Amino acid sequence: MIVEDLYYRMLKWFNNNHPDEMHRFIASISENQYHCKEWLVDSLDRVGHMIPRDENHQFKVEIIGGWFGFPLLEMLILRWGSSIKEIDFYEIDPFACKVLTVYLKMWDVDFRNIRIFNEDYFKSHESNTDGLQSDSPVLYEKQFRRAHLIINTSCEHMEDMKVMKKAYEFPERTMLVLQSNDKDDEDDHINCVVDMDELAEQAGIRQLYGDTKVLKSKDKDVLTWWNRFMVMGKWD
Repeated sequence: MIVEDLYYRMLKWFNNNHPDEMHRFIASISENQYHCKEWLVDSLDRVGHMIPRDENHQFKVEIIGGWFGFPLLEMLILRWGSSIKEIDFYEIDPFACKVLTVYLKMWDVDFRNIRIFNEDYFKSHESNTDGLQSDSPVLYEKQFRRAHLIINTSCEHMEDMKVMKKAYEFPERTMLVLQSNDKDDEDDHINCVVDMDELAEQAGIRQLYGDTKVLKSKDKDVLTWWNRFMVMGKWD
């Protein structure tokens, strides 16, 4: 399938069903969004040999806070293909989950092992948080999860990733790929960092690879610059 055709159909879906949310669709496929996901997938090649795999040489991916899913999902699948055993997608925004469901139905791709864990899932696990208060109760979930690769490109929106370590059966083997930024003038950016080292420390991982990208945006003729940081590593 031609990717452009898929996004054209998503554009039509937004226009016909949720025109009031059109600004979110536009933001989700902005130049910055696209290039940061492309940057992640390209950089992952550097440590790809360190992603743990099962007996069939496949790995399971967990995406946390992935918004609408695109363009990251298609980039991962087109790059890694049959090496990906399955993808678990955790997103607390119910509208984002709805969009992702529509997107997957429209995408004629031979890959069906994508599970969406939505707001209902989070609510059902609120009793497993040891009394800790969080907007993302799944981070404190006692039930052990298994993932070979965890991707979170929205670390600025949530608490430190190191609190998740206890949720996994084999945390020391798991590869984490994290992105955050220093753009602390946004109301929903509650956990920004100043550099790659702070992001790695915040997650409690030993850093295997890191990089920084300078981004810019223009709003009402005002040009803004900020840094986006990416680290890849494993929990100690």
